[in-house]
Amino acid sequence: MSFISLSLTELLQASTERYDACLDALEETHTVAGLQATARFHHLRLDGNGVPKFRELAECLADHITFYCCTAQKRSGAKTEDELMLLRREARDFFRDERRSGEAGEMLLYFLLEAVLGAPQMVTKIALKTNPELETFGSDGIHMKWHEEHGMLDVYFGEAKLYADIGSAMTKAAESIESFHENDMDRFELRMVTSHYKHADNATKYAVLRYVDRASSAVNCRINHACLLGYNWDAYGRLPEGDLDGMIAAFQDHYRTDLPRLHQLLDSRFSRFASKRLRFEIFVLPFTSVDEFRTAFLAAL
Repeated sequence: MSFISLSLTELLQASTERYDACLDALEETHTVAGLQATARFHHLRLDGNGVPKFRELAECLADHITFYCCTAQKRSGAKTEDELMLLRREARDFFRDERRSGEAGEMLLYFLLEAVLGAPQMVTKIALKTNPELETFGSDGIHMKWHEEHGMLDVYFGEAKLYADIGSAMTKAAESIESFHENDMDRFELRMVTSHYKHADNATKYAVLRYVDRASSAVNCRINHACLLGYNWDAYGRLPEGDLDGMIAAFQDHYRTDLPRLHQLLDSRFSRFASKRLRFEIFVLPFTSVDEFRTAFLAAL
């Protein structure tokens, strides 16, 4: 493995153990027609009583808020228990602002990018959102991963959409990404890595900046969009009575039966992009209720 690959791996902070406890995914993936886009179909795990673990997931995300919100320099400066508690309080108060109800989805996307793709967060954008009006601009996060086979730095711009209806989530995500490119936000966001790099390792920072600097002689970086599409689905409430393994198998069968519909929606929404060079990683995740998940996340804080 290259230096930058090893270095970026060391920056990962999301707990894969907690991911495995709360979330699972079907083995099936989908490649969106006409695009370099892979969709992964996740779902909540069930507890011993067959209840989907949305509260456990919310608590897991709440436990990661200082990693998500604070730079390495700020976290390393907190030496005492009181100082660490102060950092957590700052992050918690930001999320508790009622104007920021959408942050639960952004936090979940951060967790998936680190735990599933192994792509660490490179800019703590939440600290820049002192003005709620700015939330409509730019991506929901900037993550990176070294692609060893292609010798390429993959940059992931996040887009999290949680809606009651999956079609609405897809439409809103597609609209945001189209606006992102119409306004040349990729160049602006890459410059943010230069000025708001999250981590303290100067050697890794220098290596990353060589790739995101398009005037550099290093191999260029590659732009990807990472989308979280969360929605309400009643299949969690239609599980049969019986043992846990049977309930899980029944739920996954329901999910697989619904895949043709999801595939068609993905193809219709995402294949419209004029540029076929865009790359996507799409996380599809049904909830019993996205509002219930948001409420549980705020309660966990």
